[in-house]
Amino acid sequence: MEKDGLKNSTADPCLFYRTHKDSFLYIAIYVDDGFVVGNKDEEVFLGLLQEAFKITIGSLENFLGM
Repeated sequence: MEKDGLKNSTADPCLFYRTHKDSFLYIAIYVDDGFVVGNKDEEVFLGLLQEAFKITIGSLENFLGM
Protein backbone atom coordinates (compact mmCIF):
# COMPACT_ATOMS: atom_id res chain seq x y z
CA MET A 1 0.00 0.00 0.00
CA GLU A 2 2.80 2.39 0.89
CA LYS A 3 4.50 2.01 -2.50
CA ASP A 4 1.26 3.30 -4.09
CA GLY A 5 1.36 6.40 -1.89
CA LEU A 6 -1.27 5.24 0.59
CA LYS A 7 -1.00 6.11 4.25
CA ASN A 8 -2.33 4.07 7.14
CA SER A 9 -5.04 5.78 9.17
CA THR A 10 -4.37 6.43 12.84
CA ALA A 11 -8.09 5.92 13.54
CA ASP A 12 -8.26 2.37 12.17
CA PRO A 13 -5.42 0.06 11.08
CA CYS A 14 -7.67 -1.40 8.35
CA LEU A 15 -8.10 1.99 6.63
CA PHE A 16 -5.65 3.37 4.08
CA TYR A 17 -5.95 6.68 2.27
CA ARG A 18 -4.34 9.00 -0.27
CA THR A 19 -5.32 12.59 -0.94
CA HIS A 20 -3.82 15.00 -3.43
CA LYS A 21 -5.31 18.39 -4.31
CA ASP A 22 -8.82 17.52 -5.56
CA SER A 23 -8.50 13.72 -5.63
CA PHE A 24 -8.91 11.15 -2.88
CA LEU A 25 -8.74 7.40 -2.50
CA TYR A 26 -9.79 5.39 0.57
CA ILE A 27 -9.35 1.64 0.99
CA ALA A 28 -10.78 -0.38 3.88
CA ILE A 29 -9.46 -3.93 4.24
CA TYR A 30 -10.99 -6.51 6.54
CA VAL A 31 -9.70 -10.09 6.43
CA ASP A 32 -10.31 -10.99 2.77
CA ASP A 33 -12.73 -8.18 1.85
CA GLY A 34 -11.83 -4.72 0.66
CA PHE A 35 -13.77 -1.57 -0.03
CA VAL A 36 -12.38 1.10 -2.40
CA VAL A 37 -13.79 4.62 -2.64
CA GLY A 38 -12.35 7.44 -4.70
CA ASN A 39 -13.19 10.24 -7.04
CA LYS A 40 -10.50 9.71 -9.70
CA ASP A 41 -7.96 6.95 -9.09
CA GLU A 42 -10.01 3.98 -7.87
CA GLU A 43 -10.03 2.24 -11.27
CA VAL A 44 -6.26 2.70 -11.64
CA PHE A 45 -5.71 1.29 -8.16
CA LEU A 46 -7.98 -1.69 -8.85
CA GLY A 47 -6.00 -2.36 -12.03
CA LEU A 48 -2.77 -2.44 -10.01
CA LEU A 49 -4.36 -4.85 -7.54
CA GLN A 50 -5.50 -7.12 -10.37
CA GLU A 51 -1.93 -7.26 -11.68
CA ALA A 52 -0.57 -8.29 -8.29
CA PHE A 53 -3.41 -10.45 -6.89
CA LYS A 54 -6.40 -12.46 -7.95
CA ILE A 55 -9.31 -10.23 -6.94
CA THR A 56 -13.04 -10.17 -7.51
CA ILE A 57 -14.75 -6.85 -8.10
CA GLY A 58 -18.36 -6.63 -7.02
CA SER A 59 -20.97 -4.31 -5.69
CA LEU A 60 -21.22 -2.91 -2.18
CA GLU A 61 -23.91 -5.48 -1.32
CA ASN A 62 -21.18 -8.16 -1.43
CA PHE A 63 -18.90 -6.40 1.08
CA LEU A 64 -18.65 -8.53 4.23
CA GLY A 65 -21.65 -10.53 3.02
CA MET A 66 -24.06 -7.64 3.59
